[in-house]
Amino acid sequence: GYTSIDLDFQVTKDGYAVNTHWGRPRMHGFRWRKSTPKSIRKKFKLSSKISQMTLEETKWLVSIKGGYRIREVEDMLAIAKKLDFKRIELEAKGGAFSREIFRGVKEASERLGIKVQVKTLSNIPGAARRLKNAHLEGLDTIILPRGTRRLKKSSYWGHTKYVRGKVVWI
Repeated sequence: GYTSIDLDFQVTKDGYAVNTHWGRPRMHGFRWRKSTPKSIRKKFKLSSKISQMTLEETKWLVSIKGGYRIREVEDMLAIAKKLDFKRIELEAKGGAFSREIFRGVKEASERLGIKVQVKTLSNIPGAARRLKNAHLEGLDTIILPRGTRRLKKSSYWGHTKYVRGKVVWI
């Protein structure tokens, strides 16, 4: 009976949005699939970040528990559509969230007929820029205040549609 879902996403080195909460997947319970080429296995350490890997390299990772794989956001939107979700909240975690990334998300959501909202935590570096880029591409935006909960009105006001939590605007 659920109608919406929250998906976390990060950006790869080559500019793809991928569905994962963990910025350092090898450190958080991911391993290489058995068929992973040695060239990829050697290249990355336990501390490697998603932002240091290409999309192709992230596809070789699988979680130790449950077999979870890192997928492109567009693939996750298609899965959500098949499961009849009406709304997706994409939480922007880490990486360079350019307008092009959000343009791709917007195009995929329109093609699939699914509503997408972009949210981020206020204490993550670049939060205001992420929301601005998403807003400029026509996506609804949500800020989740964290830390002092004191936010600069000039940084967030024009491109934040929803605020989830208490804020003191300065």
